[in-house]
Amino acid sequence: MLPDLVEGGTPAIRSTDFHYADCGSSHISLRPSPGVDALYAPRRYLLDRLLIEAAAASGADVLHQTPVVGLLRGAEGRVLGVRALGGDRREVPLRAALTIGADGVGSLVAREVGARLVSRSRAASAILYRYVAD
Repeated sequence: MLPDLVEGGTPAIRSTDFHYADCGSSHISLRPSPGVDALYAPRRYLLDRLLIEAAAASGADVLHQTPVVGLLRGAEGRVLGVRALGGDRREVPLRAALTIGADGVGSLVAREVGARLVSRSRAASAILYRYVAD
């Protein structure tokens, strides 16, 4: 997907500056790794579109505007897919051999499977990205 990200206008990041409140700042050059010459921070609209296209090209069924409202479970409790709302707003079972919960903060999937919290803390820093011409 990297060529598509670059073709979509994602700028290469080859260095960055870290600014510290009490220590000044530090300029860091990023070393390329095999096959990746820089870091890339694509816009979400581009990344989301490319991920969806790649999933579909790999054989995944992609359904838009289909909110998940719960998990499907077998008699022994194993997750067998999801329950979603179809176009007519009726609940529809969608079976899957593998269900991945990539539904963000406040995850319905994590709640439904009882995923335990491993770590919680207050943010001690922030990361800001900005696109600058040239």
